[in-house]
Amino acid sequence: MRRWPCIAAAPGAAFVLVDTALAIAIGNSSVFVPLLVIGPLVAAALASPRCTLGVALLAMACALPLGLADNRFLSAEHMGEVLAVAAGGVLAVLAAKGRRSYEEALLNERAARRRADFVGRAGQLLDAPPEPEAMLREIVRMAVPDMAELCIVDLVHDGALGETTAYATNPRTLEMLHTSRVHYPLDPAGPHPVAVVARTGRPHLQDKIGAERLRAFAVDEQHLKLMSGAGYATSLAVPLIARGRTIGVLSFMRFGGAAPYGDGDVELAAEVARRAALALDNARLFAELRRTEGQLEAVLANLAAAVTVQAPDGTLVYVNQAGAEVLGCSSPEEVLATPPARTSPPRCSAVFCRRACPRCRASPSPRAFAPPGRRARWAATSTTSSASATHGWSWWATSPARGPRPPRPPRWRATQCAPRPCTSARRAPCWRG
Repeated sequence: MRRWPCIAAAPGAAFVLVDTALAIAIGNSSVFVPLLVIGPLVAAALASPRCTLGVALLAMACALPLGLADNRFLSAEHMGEVLAVAAGGVLAVLAAKGRRSYEEALLNERAARRRADFVGRAGQLLDAPPEPEAMLREIVRMAVPDMAELCIVDLVHDGALGETTAYATNPRTLEMLHTSRVHYPLDPAGPHPVAVVARTGRPHLQDKIGAERLRAFAVDEQHLKLMSGAGYATSLAVPLIARGRTIGVLSFMRFGGAAPYGDGDVELAAEVARRAALALDNARLFAELRRTEGQLEAVLANLAAAVTVQAPDGTLVYVNQAGAEVLGCSSPEEVLATPPARTSPPRCSAVFCRRACPRCRASPSPRAFAPPGRRARWAATSTTSSASATHGWSWWATSPARGPRPPRPPRWRATQCAPRPCTSARRAPCWRG
C-alpha cells in the first residue's frame, strides 16, 4: 500500500479507459462521454482525494478528444458533456475529502475509546491481588495488544536493574527476550533505553528503530543478530515512580510495519505508568505489612503475659493465647467471636468495678490506666468464664501502648496485663482508690 498509494483508485481509472475504448470502437461519443463521470465517483469511494483528482483529470483528458470520433469536437453538445464530466470530477473530489474526514474522525474516536479503556484498566490495578508478583503480571498484560505487541517491566532496586516481567502476543518474542536478558544483562550505566529511563526518570521514545540504533545497544555481533531478528519497529519506555523514587521501568514495543509511537502515546503511557506504580507500591507495602504482622503475632503468641489490643471505642481487636486463657477461652479466635457481654475485657473500668463489687460502689473507682507521665496502677477486676460460667477476681497491672502520634485526649490502644491471684488483702488497696 505504501509502494502504490493510489492502488485503490485503479477500478475508477480502469472504468474510464474501458469507456473511452468502447466510444472509439463504436464511433459514438454522445453515449459514452457522460459515462466517464462514473470513474471519479468510484475512485472517491475507495481512494484518497489526491488519487480521486487524478482519475477526474484522466476522465477530462479522455472526454475532450472523444468528440473527434463522431465529428462533434468542441460543439455545444460536446462541450456540455465535457463540463458534466468536469463537474462530476469536482463532486468526486469533494466526496473523497468528506469520506476521509469521516474515517479519520471515526478512527480518532475509536483510538480515544481504546485509550480511555486502557487508562481505566490501569486504574483497576488497585483492585488486583495485592501480591507484587501478581501485580506485575497484571501490568504487562493490560497493554497487549492494544498498546503494544510486547510489554516489559524492569524493576529497579537502589539504582540497579532487577527482575524482569514481560508479556507478548507471540511466545517466540518472550523466548528471544529471555535469551537476551540472560546472556546480555542490561548495564545500568549503558545507553539502553531502560537504563536511561532508570537513571533519569524521564520517558524515552524511539519512533523508528534501525540497524544503527540496534548497533548502539548491542554488546557483540551475536547480540546484534538476536535483536535484528526480532524485528523491532518502535519503542516507548516510561518510569514507574512511587513516593518520589523510581521503582521500575515500563516498556512498550511494536514490531514489523506497526505505526510508530508519538507524543500522544507518551502522555498516555506516563498516565498508565503513574497508576501502575501506585498499585505496585501498594502491593509491596501490603506484602511487607503482612510479613511484619506475622512476625509480631508470632512474638506475642509466645509471651507468657496476657496481651490485648483494643480500638478507641473499647472493641477488642487482638488477644494472644495467654489473654484468651485468662478470659476463659481456649483460643484467641474464640475470644474475638464471643459477645462482649460474656467476657470481661482485661482492663478495670470504673463502671464495671462498681457493678461487680458491692464494696466498690460506695468507694472511689479504681484507676486501671495511668494518666500520661504517671506509672500504671494495679486494679482488681472481675472475670466471667464463657466456658464454665464461673465468676472470679483477678489482679491486673495495666499500661498504655501508644501509637506514634497519640490523639488528644489520649486513647488507650493496647494493654499488657500480668494476672496474679487476687486476695482480700490485695483487693483492699484497689477499693480504696
